[in-house]
Amino acid sequence: MVLLSYGLESLLGTRVKTLGQNILVAYAVILNFLGNFCKAIPFYSGFFIPRFHLRHFFEIYSPANFRLVLENLSINKPAFITPSVVGILILCYVFLVARALWLFFRRRDTEISRR
Repeated sequence: MVLLSYGLESLLGTRVKTLGQNILVAYAVILNFLGNFCKAIPFYSGFFIPRFHLRHFFEIYSPANFRLVLENLSINKPAFITPSVVGILILCYVFLVARALWLFFRRRDTEISRR
């Protein structure tokens, strides 16, 4: 994706630079989301799903099953790692990714307005 971003910039000039950056950021966030919330968390909480579908996402993260996911993730951990702590860590992770996106687009908009 980095090569795609630089390739678009070199072929079409700096006006496409923001498009390449947006594609790169979107790709990274989508892969991050899919890798963590659709594969890693379900797998490490005991749900092996070979072909993940959107309905699996809603089943796993439903209020009834999410507590089970948090309990399974806290098994065989130190005593201070409770399901609540795991839930808070997941929420912190989501918040930090959203904050990074917000800062990226804020910085990008500031750079565009300076031109």
